[in-house]
Amino acid sequence: MSSVLKGGRLKGTRRDVVNFISSLEFDKRIAFSTVLVNEAHVIALVKSGAIEKADARRILRALRKLEGYNFPERNAEDVHVVIEDSVTKRTSREVGGLLHLGKSRNDQVVTAIRMTFVMRS
Repeated sequence: MSSVLKGGRLKGTRRDVVNFISSLEFDKRIAFSTVLVNEAHVIALVKSGAIEKADARRILRALRKLEGYNFPERNAEDVHVVIEDSVTKRTSREVGGLLHLGKSRNDQVVTAIRMTFVMRS
């Protein structure tokens, strides 16, 4: 299970429950776009002055390692959790936690879906 979820309010979530609610198999189609959405958002955070350039570099390095990743994990809620967990593991909890600063999950999902649809058209 994701260390992001383990550290949050979902302590002790059963694997079978996580597998039941998981959309990871479906999310694999939007994984690349989701990484790109996160990269663009981090750049916007730097430009707005919300995060430091050094933190952004660390996050971007971690995200770029995921651009061609296959996302085979089991026991994950969705691709968004896998990405956040991976960035947090490659940076730190504090730096990885900046990834979603000022961005709603729903905005991220709809943008990734639209990007994927447009890129395939």
